[in-house]
Amino acid sequence: MTRDRARKKAIRARMTTGGEPYSVAARRLAAAEPEPIEPEPIEPEPAGPEPAGPDTAVIAACVRRTLAAPSVRVSSRLDLELPGTTDDDRRQARGLRGLVRSGLGTLFNPFLHSSHEGFAEPAAQRYLVAHRAHAELFADGRLYRGRPGRPLATLTPDRPGDGEDVDRNLLWPLWALAGATAATFEDTGTLRDAPCRRYLVQADLDQAAAEVQAGGDWPVRFVKPPGPMHLPEFMVWVDGRYVRRVRFAKQADHDISPGLTGYGSLSHLELWDFGVSTAHLDWSRLPELVISSSFT
Repeated sequence: MTRDRARKKAIRARMTTGGEPYSVAARRLAAAEPEPIEPEPIEPEPAGPEPAGPDTAVIAACVRRTLAAPSVRVSSRLDLELPGTTDDDRRQARGLRGLVRSGLGTLFNPFLHSSHEGFAEPAAQRYLVAHRAHAELFADGRLYRGRPGRPLATLTPDRPGDGEDVDRNLLWPLWALAGATAATFEDTGTLRDAPCRRYLVQADLDQAAAEVQAGGDWPVRFVKPPGPMHLPEFMVWVDGRYVRRVRFAKQADHDISPGLTGYGSLSHLELWDFGVSTAHLDWSRLPELVISSSFT
């Protein structure tokens, strides 16, 4: 029996027993019935962060192990592409202007393309590298640069924002990758006889800063305005346990991308020989080391 038919039957029963008209019996029956209970609307649960994909988990694990490593050998390379000094600029210039740009490119080439090699202690957040007439040492949150062998007591530490930003610290790309939010597998290859997988990795610097407690003068976030407009992206090589190479470009618009398009800087960091002894290193002066590595 439907609900409507049951209601009409109940009304007629009241009419028979009480002698009530249909309208009165219907009204009194409705008053005697309990009000229907409306179900409360179910509020949707707030959406949490999307779970990290397997590639992102691989990168995150390798970054954690690398940042916790007591020691490793490192080499770095920095390539600057400035207006008037690139190969394209020199090819497009003709006559006297072409000769001038060619001469400038030759003159400034050693300063536009530089490499350093040395040692790092990621867990202690320090490194020292050198090449020919230039050396760097980062320790206790301070970065020193100058002539190899010079005591730190005679140097004034560099600060991000005075001339360069945090990306010029060799450890910065590793710190930034602690905030990896997405990773896409690109290819396989070999670095220093180690089979590696290459990924395109996107990172959130706010998340990285929460993961890495970088002290001293050099934080994870950029300090010079304007900072990157988009989340930084890196090309990262891992061997399944550690990060073995990182490449990133700082574009003219300050965005960080895996490769350089136009003017800006292209940075490489390579790591190998994890666990190497660093007991012989002198952290009170800039190092005197000979570079032997090359990037391909």
